[in-house]
Formats: sequence, structure tokens, C-alpha cells
Amino acid sequence: MKNQENSPENPPRIFGVKDIAESTSKTPTAIMGIPQHGKTTLAKWIVAELIKMKNVKVRIFDSSLQWIFNTPVDYVFHVPEPIKTLIDEDGKTVIIYSDIFSIAPHIVKDLLSYDNIAINFANINDFDYERELMSKLILHDKNQLVSEVMNNKGEIINRVVYIFEESQTTVGSNVMRRKEMAFLSKAVSTGANWGLSFLIVTRRAGEVSTKIFEHTVTKCVTNSTQPNCLKKMSRIFPKNSVAKLKTLGVGEFLVLTPKGVFDLKTEKYPKGKHAKIIDIVIPKKKGFWGRLKDKLFR
Repeated sequence: MKNQENSPENPPRIFGVKDIAESTSKTPTAIMGIPQHGKTTLAKWIVAELIKMKNVKVRIFDSSLQWIFNTPVDYVFHVPEPIKTLIDEDGKTVIIYSDIFSIAPHIVKDLLSYDNIAINFANINDFDYERELMSKLILHDKNQLVSEVMNNKGEIINRVVYIFEESQTTVGSNVMRRKEMAFLSKAVSTGANWGLSFLIVTRRAGEVSTKIFEHTVTKCVTNSTQPNCLKKMSRIFPKNSVAKLKTLGVGEFLVLTPKGVFDLKTEKYPKGKHAKIIDIVIPKKKGFWGRLKDKLFR
């Protein structure tokens, strides 16, 4: 059916949050628009539905502190800065940075044991470090899901959905290295084959990598006035829908799906529930005598 202007004879079609959540559990979704227009609110409603689903796990990469308070997730983990070690090399002091997953590999397994969790990067100022940790978690989930599919003769038993909050800082075309781009774009484009999906939330759609954006199946767009964003939307939305994007109010979205363009209106996410902060013990790096003692008495 061709998309036409809404009229009494052709009323706006409604696409609900449950429909988006069902689609997101299997294929990637993008939420885009200007600040303070309900992008994270819609993401929270979608995540709330995902959490209700059987055999679906949710991981949220959050650098904005949006998923700690008034949130559907049960747990949050604050990622610490990389551990800095000073070593002497040829009379010069060299700084070596070690990420927590290298020092304590068990943390990856601990974090991914939770059915739903927000992994907060607000304390991290190095986006390269942030993407490195994200890639390790995604790779761990991918390997686990692929193994399950192989063992079940191609049948997907469990699913994992990753949410990128403020994704322009993590999967932006101007911040990603070529190797990272290749890894994430492949995960987004092929993850559905083994139960891995993504929800990308951004205020700057024009900065999100095209290689990743083009593989999102469902696109939810609220008020957009940025030229780069509108240019990108004009390639995928009908002309009459692109003009409407400029007039959308808070919580109002146009949803582009393989079935057509739909209207969506969201309410404020209810207050009251806060995520429980996870305290994972990170072992201190041992000196020479500590390592010798472990070796002698293990």
C-alpha cells in the first residue's frame, strides 16, 4: 500500500510499542530526533516490553546516566577508568593502561549473567576505551549465541538485545576506527541469524555510521531539524512524511517499518523504580613478591 497524507478516508495508522519491541528482539531498530523529545522515554518503554519476553536478555550501553533512575532495568554497573601502571623502560617512565576486563576476565561473565543490565560509561572520557569494552561484551555474547544455534540445529533459543544510548559517540562514522566499524557493522547486519539484535538511540542520525544505520529494520523518528538528519531521512521516508518530521511534538514519532509508515505517541515513563548498583570487586595488581608467593604455594 502506498503511503498517502492522513485524511478522514485515510486515518493515521498506529504502530504500538509492543510491535516495536517484538521487531527489535529479532532485528535492529533506530530511534532518532532532537534532544528532549522522548527518544530515551520510547527506548525505556521498548526495553520494558523486551524484559517481559521469555529468553530475551537486555544490555544497555549508557553514557548519559539516563538508565539508573526511573528505569525498567534491574541493575546498573559503573565502568571504572582504565587502571594506570607506571613502568621504567630504558630510564624512562612509561604509562601502561589496562582495562578491567583484561585484569579481571571474570567480570565479563559476571556482567552477562544478568538478564537485564545498564552498563554505564559516564566515568569514561576515552571513547576508544569505551568501544573496546563494548566490543568485548558483544563478542562474548555472539560466540555464546552462535554456539547455541549450532548445538540446536539452527534454532534460536535465546536472544540478546544491545541498546546504544547517545550512539553517535560510540558508533559515529567520525569516531570509529576501521576495525571497530567492520566488527560492529557485521554484528548489526548479521546478528539476527543467531539471536543478536540492537537498538540505536541518537540525537544526531547524520553522524551514525551509514554501514550500521542502513541495517536497522525499524526506524522511529521524532522532531528532526538538523540538515544531515533530514537528508538521511529523505532517502528512506516518503516526501510527505519528511515534511511532517519538522512538526512532531514531544513523544510523537513516525515509525518506518517494512509494512509502511505509522504514527506513534508515547507517554512519560513512570517514576519510582531505580536500578540496583552492582559492586564487582576488581583485584589489585600484585607485585613481584605476591606473584612469587602465588607461584610457590598454588
